Order: sequence, then structure tokens, then C-alpha cells
Amino acid sequence: MTPHLTHDELAAVLVGDASDAAANAASQDHLCACPACSTELDALRQPLALFSTAASAFAEREYARPQPAARASYDPSLRPAWFALAAMALLVLLLPGVVHERRIASASAPQSTSTSEQSPQPFTAESDDALLSEVDQDIAASVPSPMQPLADPTHSSVYAHGSGSQSLTAQRK
Repeated sequence: MTPHLTHDELAAVLVGDASDAAANAASQDHLCACPACSTELDALRQPLALFSTAASAFAEREYARPQPAARASYDPSLRPAWFALAAMALLVLLLPGVVHERRIASASAPQSTSTSEQSPQPFTAESDDALLSEVDQDIAASVPSPMQPLADPTHSSVYAHGSGSQSLTAQRK
């Protein structure tokens, strides 16, 4: 009794590997003599044949189907419509700017002498200096006044006098 072909040997026969002619001839002789190995080889060939048939049928069907046009050609009769569309887009983009400029121009133009008398007076140099000095004071303060007790948590009367251990004991009692 001869041993059956291994999976690698069956794959070599299936693919038709011609690297070792003597091994292929021995495998072919064994397949003719062994019904179990020839049945296994047929079981391996069947799904491959079905896949090949399905792939060929799909390719033929796709080749026979009419292909869509890659790009619609330019129609010169639509040129006026394209110009009208471009003009409308330009109007949509520019119209808000023109309206806004007219509002600004009408708001800045003096309407009468009575409105100019009622308008608030501009800041004077004194009010500007007062505002700047107030800002300087706010910036110069390192800690806001409500947070002054928290400014330096390590600085307290206990540690300031150098007798920290005695003061701490007195405070604990």
C-alpha cells in the first residue's frame, strides 16, 4: 500500500508546478492508482472551476452592458443661461455690501443741527487720563482686595516671630 499524497503535493498538481518533474510524474502515477487521492483532487478542482465560470460570466455580462458617457458634452445653446446664472450669482454676492455701504453713508451724514447738538460729547483728555490711571491701578494690584487674606498662606503671625513651635502648641491648646 502506498501512502497518500500530502496537501502540498496535491496543490502542486493542481497548480501545475513544474519545478520538480520527477515528483509531478510520481504524483500523477499515484493519482491514477489511488481513488482516494484522485477524489480529493477533484474536490479541490470543483470550486476553482465554478469560480472561473462565475468570473468569466460576470466579465462577459459587464462587457456587454452599455457604458455610460464619461461626460456630457458642452451645449452652446445653453450659453445665455450660464451668463444669466453668473450675473445672478454676482448680484447675490455684491448686493449686501452695497446696501451696507449705503446704510453707513446715510448714518454718518449730518441730518440737521438739532441732532448734532444732542449727540454725546467726545471724551476729554482729563477723562482719558482718569481712565488710564484706573486701569494702571488695577493692573498694578497683584491680588484683588477680596482675595488679600489668601495672598500668602505661608505668611502668618505664627511663623513671622521665629517661635513657630511654641505658638503652634499654644494654638492647639
